[in-house]
Amino acid sequence: MIESMKYAAKSPEGMARVARAVFSHVRRAPLDCAYVVGLSGELGAGKTTFTKILARELGIKRNVSSPTFILERTYRIPSSGRYARRFSRLVHIDAYRLTRHDTIFANHLRALRSDPRNLILIEWPERIGRMLPKNILRISFAHKDEKTRIVTIGARSHRE
Repeated sequence: MIESMKYAAKSPEGMARVARAVFSHVRRAPLDCAYVVGLSGELGAGKTTFTKILARELGIKRNVSSPTFILERTYRIPSSGRYARRFSRLVHIDAYRLTRHDTIFANHLRALRSDPRNLILIEWPERIGRMLPKNILRISFAHKDEKTRIVTIGARSHRE
């Protein structure tokens, strides 16, 4: 378990600082499976914005957009990127439309998790509860005001 860290992000650079903090956790992660990050927060709190900025930090040039209606988007991480030794794919999942009992998706998520070259970001992880690995890096986003988001990084299990 890591200690929670809070950030006030008022700009894209503030979110980039949060993304870099996430990578400090990734460096300490086991290398035998994918790394899973759960992104929680109300609509418009910054989950997809964070994902776009994290993708940019990984060197991804493609436009990153929300997978709300298709559930998942996968992006190839350039081999020249800073974290290319650890990851080759960013998998962005929006679980808002899923249920805890979606067996097909549970099997798919297990397959994604078995590849240690995947970095998996899941928006709305609380919607799929037991499908998640026992421990994930959890990031929560909250509105402070129109321009400021409070971002809390901390590991905990979603299986309560």
